[in-house]
Amino acid sequence: MHAARPTLSRLELRCPPLPQTLVEAMKLLNQPDQLEVKPITRLVERDPVVVARLLQIVNSAYYGLRRTVSSVERAVVLLGPVSVAGIIVGMHMLRLRTTLPGSAMACFNRLAQHCQATAFLARHLLETVLPRLSGQTGVGFTAGLLHDFGKIMLIYNFPTEAVGFYEQQRLQNEVQASDERHLEQLLFGCDHTEAGEYVHAS
Repeated sequence: MHAARPTLSRLELRCPPLPQTLVEAMKLLNQPDQLEVKPITRLVERDPVVVARLLQIVNSAYYGLRRTVSSVERAVVLLGPVSVAGIIVGMHMLRLRTTLPGSAMACFNRLAQHCQATAFLARHLLETVLPRLSGQTGVGFTAGLLHDFGKIMLIYNFPTEAVGFYEQQRLQNEVQASDERHLEQLLFGCDHTEAGEYVHAS
């Protein structure tokens, strides 16, 4: 008989020192239908770096605006609060690299790049292939961005083991997603989806 696996609340994981802005953005993203402009605007305004990046994005040639946008709230309205929350999460995810040992840096960078690529692909598919779902592009972008966040949690808690495991899987490129989660459970006591959920439960 297999021993019972720990419930989410009993997982013995340490959470990296997440900026409050990131924590709040992730909580808001758990309820995308209730996301509103003002709460996201307040989050953005707390971080001058995020403000600068947001205005850079909204004023890029991609949006083709006739007038320069200098208001954070206007930028949030134009981009959509869900998309902006995703931008906040993406920027703060990159800052998490400072909490990891140097040996984990290359693995973390690959994970971050993969998450960003998945996010942009999800948005592209919703805009072009599934236009009837174009209203969900912000949700799709954010889901892609966060789908492997639990792996970052596992690298933070088990740097040597996690880096070795993910690098091996990357090189072999043979394990299906379901098998990967099973192997994670055997190695760490939880899989990366559970580790990601732990952030919200803690």
